[in-house]
Amino acid sequence: MKTSKKFKSDFEEFVSSPKRKKLLDKKYQELCLTEFVLSLMEEEAISVRALAKEIGVSPTVIQDIRSNKHSNITLSTFFGLTSALGATIKLEIGDKIITLTE
Repeated sequence: MKTSKKFKSDFEEFVSSPKRKKLLDKKYQELCLTEFVLSLMEEEAISVRALAKEIGVSPTVIQDIRSNKHSNITLSTFFGLTSALGATIKLEIGDKIITLTE
């Protein structure tokens, strides 16, 4: 009896390389942040300029985050952004949950 060889999809082939998998994970995290910010800005009905002013950055920084062009923001900007948008940052380590505040 013949056994057929299992073919990998393009995606499976791409992520089979640890280096490419790591890159994909990084880009996915950046996309999640972008979508998170867009969603919260819409819910809070806050403009780019108003949000930038509230957290003390230029509107360009907010616009770059919204368009996924700014992937290396400071913790201060990240905390300010989430705080201004009414979000809480929590770290979960095992059974411990740590709430981070600015």
